[in-house]
Amino acid sequence: MPCLVCSKPTITPRYHYCAHCYRWCSVRKEIRARVKTLKENYDPVLDVFRCSYCGAALNEVDNKDPLFLCFDHRTPKKRNDIVVCGSVFNCMNSDMTAVEFPTVVIMLAHHFLYRTPFDRDAVKFLYWHRVARVWRPAKKRGLRRWKTRHCLICGKEPVPATRYCARCHRYADAPDFSKAQLKALIEAIDPVLDRFICHYTGVPLDEADPGSPWYINYDHVIPGDGSRLVVAANFVNVMKSEMSEEEFRAVIIELARHLETGEPFNTDVLKLKYWTVLSRMAH
Repeated sequence: MPCLVCSKPTITPRYHYCAHCYRWCSVRKEIRARVKTLKENYDPVLDVFRCSYCGAALNEVDNKDPLFLCFDHRTPKKRNDIVVCGSVFNCMNSDMTAVEFPTVVIMLAHHFLYRTPFDRDAVKFLYWHRVARVWRPAKKRGLRRWKTRHCLICGKEPVPATRYCARCHRYADAPDFSKAQLKALIEAIDPVLDRFICHYTGVPLDEADPGSPWYINYDHVIPGDGSRLVVAANFVNVMKSEMSEEEFRAVIIELARHLETGEPFNTDVLKLKYWTVLSRMAH
């Protein structure tokens, strides 16, 4: 009996899969969906599975590799509707659907390359459930009384004896507020709109709902380096994950090029210096 995925001989007549495919199909949940997507993305010439998003050959050995084989739900939390992909795209996709993710990637790439305005209303983020961190004020203690005429961040009238206006105090009062965060907020404020602007999309950010994908967040330009921060939307911070800004832009632009033209994806952009995400090994 041939393997249900690749049609090679099975391990024994009692099994439905060959030794190669058995590893990915020997689970109790979503077996049929796994078999379907693996069969659709199997390359018989190279005997490898290809990523549903970028078409590159997936790594089945090293779970530290950004192209390590993972299964991603087309619709978040909807069972039996999955695709096979690299772990980096599984992380980037997060709570987006199979329609929302390519749309976001292409709009980001066009914004990076051509400064095309990012259309906030084009993606509804129907299944977004990641709640961003909320900065809570530090415990009140004997603080220095300041005499300033303008808020250090937005330039408006400050609260008496402080350096910030009432709005900016929500961020400056955080117990771990740093000079890097202050600089990021100053760079992000738009004096005309009086809003903080996302560094990656150029879209005004939400400051009220931590559950919004557009909620204001800090992003490390270089993962783990707290000396250089930028203000970004929550969903972009999640997509960027453990990539530097340069790596993130390169991956987005290359993936968008592949999605729009169908040309082979250049895997050199996935040689990520700071990537440490360990994908769960299949048993």
